[in-house]
Amino acid sequence: MKNLANVPGTEASDAAPYPRTSLDMVDDLHLLLDRAHIPPPYLLVGDSFGAMNAILFAHKHRSEVTAVALIEPLAPGALTSMLAAIPPQTEDESPGVGHARRRIVGLLTNYSPGIDPRQVRPK
Repeated sequence: MKNLANVPGTEASDAAPYPRTSLDMVDDLHLLLDRAHIPPPYLLVGDSFGAMNAILFAHKHRSEVTAVALIEPLAPGALTSMLAAIPPQTEDESPGVGHARRRIVGLLTNYSPGIDPRQVRPK
């Protein structure tokens, strides 16, 4: 690939500002595809958190996307809704409930460094 200067995540770029939003990632991908001379139409495949980005890319660049495949998509707000549905922690709670709480909190707080999955910055 060539002409990728200033595209976050490429060898030729400076570090991207934090936190990153889904809209930032969509813009980065669009710029990367353009600078790599990969023309549309695009078939997007998004898994979990990446499904939200694929949907946003398809919405923002609808004339350039031919299809979108979503693999176990994570809906916006799904993790916070799941966490709210778990009862408050108690001393005698089952190991399964505690594991579920820790897993959801981990997903909410441990996305790739600098990514804020709860924020989409309008442009």
